[in-house]
Amino acid sequence: VDAGYGTITFNGTVNGAQALTAISTGAMVFNAAVGGTTALASLTTGTGYTSLVNVTTAGAQSYGGETSLMGTYATGNGAFTVAGPVTLAGAATVNAGSGAVTFNGTVNGAQALTVNGSGATQFNAAVGGTTALASLTTDADGTTSLKSVTTSGAQTYNDATTLDGGYQAGTVFSAAQAVTLGGDSRITGTGGIVLTSTLDGGRALTLTSGSGDILLGGAVGGTSRLGALTINGGGTTTVTGAVKAASLATDATGITILNGGSVDTTGAQSYADAVTLGTDTVLTGTQLSLSGGIDAAEAGRQGLTIAGNAAITGTFGTRQALAALTVGGETLLNGATAVTSGAQTYGGA
Repeated sequence: VDAGYGTITFNGTVNGAQALTAISTGAMVFNAAVGGTTALASLTTGTGYTSLVNVTTAGAQSYGGETSLMGTYATGNGAFTVAGPVTLAGAATVNAGSGAVTFNGTVNGAQALTVNGSGATQFNAAVGGTTALASLTTDADGTTSLKSVTTSGAQTYNDATTLDGGYQAGTVFSAAQAVTLGGDSRITGTGGIVLTSTLDGGRALTLTSGSGDILLGGAVGGTSRLGALTINGGGTTTVTGAVKAASLATDATGITILNGGSVDTTGAQSYADAVTLGTDTVLTGTQLSLSGGIDAAEAGRQGLTIAGNAAITGTFGTRQALAALTVGGETLLNGATAVTSGAQTYGGA
């Protein structure tokens, strides 16, 4: 159907195992389900405005301009592509099988969006930048790449994810598999931040959780050292694996638990909150500031080694004594109190 700049309107259902192309620089409106009884071979629209409610095809779906989505969009294993900006008129789910899912324009609308596919999912422009989505969810297969995302509820990425920009979740931000930083990124999860697997990429990352907890569940910078890592959280931040970054800083609220045994930075480390050592730990950096104090998880069981210079204030081991404290570089003691069950060794004072 080629209507030039005229409007194309389907008020009833559309079925049949054939390809349908609707071309218009005006509007292309599908007011009922497409392929609900017999899946279309494919569906393609022109560069005008497209409005749809539930589409099932055996192959690709390609929407060439501004598009309104509501319902479920199933492509068999074909690609799902929207070239222009998307408005969610209702909750929407894309089921693409092994096909790629690509949103080249912005995505807005106070609705939930779910993308399921074992191929590559790409959001090439801001999501929720004008009107925050209710939530955004991807399944465990494939990969997802996103720019900036704003949701009033959760952001849940169950596949390997590449981040580049700002991510604001009204509740919890979670990523179940490996996260790679494609650019400097900021994650805010009002209800918490859960990064279950590894975190890599030579870019800066800021994590802000309000009163929620933060989990770094895998190695940080194990494959490619992070840039500056900043953690702001009023809850408990748990660092499960070893960390490699350009620098690391925590704010004065909350608690940080180090379970990975090593934090290695090419620059400074600054811990303004209370730190608990879950295992013997080595902190390596150009300058270490530990103003929030450090304790062992079990009295006399976990020791601390500082490989660089250290400015020590506050209390060390006063709640749970450290096994030992060793500072390899110059040490600035500024009213600090250190309690250990074993030796204390300072490189200088």
